[in-house]
Amino acid sequence: MKQIKKNIEMVRSFNAIKAVEDGKYFELITDETSGLIPVEYRNIFLKTGYFETLENDASKLTFCKNDQSFKENAITEVIEALIEADLIPRANVPRVQYRNIGGKERLTKPEFVINRAYDGNWGFPLDGVVILAYKINEEANKPEFLLQKRSSKVVFGNSYDFTAGGAIIAPQTVDVALKAQMKDEMGLEVTDAKFSESLSYSYPRPTKTKQVMRLDQRVYTAEIDDTNPVYHNFEVDGYEWADAETILDYIREEKFAASHVPAIIATLDKLGMLPEFANKAETLTQLETQGLRNKTSSNKVSTGLKPRQ
Repeated sequence: MKQIKKNIEMVRSFNAIKAVEDGKYFELITDETSGLIPVEYRNIFLKTGYFETLENDASKLTFCKNDQSFKENAITEVIEALIEADLIPRANVPRVQYRNIGGKERLTKPEFVINRAYDGNWGFPLDGVVILAYKINEEANKPEFLLQKRSSKVVFGNSYDFTAGGAIIAPQTVDVALKAQMKDEMGLEVTDAKFSESLSYSYPRPTKTKQVMRLDQRVYTAEIDDTNPVYHNFEVDGYEWADAETILDYIREEKFAASHVPAIIATLDKLGMLPEFANKAETLTQLETQGLRNKTSSNKVSTGLKPRQ
């Protein structure tokens, strides 16, 4: 419980703009996007010969060449240099997967790709998808939502979370990623998932390597007939059916995965499940003051980090 509270506080207090202003991170500017890198890595980036200071702002770095192969080679070389310097650990993964990096069209037209195992070390905007499955409790005449219990083996472990979700791996489409996550984590099929909304927000992973995750999270909901999940993924320790009020209690008690608090609140609000509670306004205001939810209609948390003009 202490670790969960510590993680939540870290997510609440993180502000990307302030992190750059305070000199803790520097920006890596590309043609279509920007990364957020711990300042301790800056000299190593420059020593590789693949990066240079931005012409109009020496505090920022960019690639020496605007070429996809060059950028991907640069990323491989600097990761190896960071590992050699003991600044990040070598990832122990069974196979290499990639994530698309770039502007708004990156899922179909990436500027370049990066190894998923090291995605948090770059602070680039990344694509993710989550789903909240539910069934109707006919006796109570209200939906009950299927929450997964995150394993202690993963980041933000020992907490409740969406039914399933995770990274969109190149060259997956959103739909393919959604179905794959649900099948892999909970052993369930998704046949009629409905898009809820997209949320963009940033948070630091609770790791020693100061990884910053900047997520463009696509949120889906689905009513399911199969109410007997088979969780066989190492990321999942179990599941629980919970109504909206119970989920809100888990958030207040800091038992819900900190990285997904903005998305779960927004999803319940979109489904019309919050208005029945007298404390709806209090709940949303609390999230806004914590910096986990923006006060704009888009529900986006601005990072202030922009691609090269």
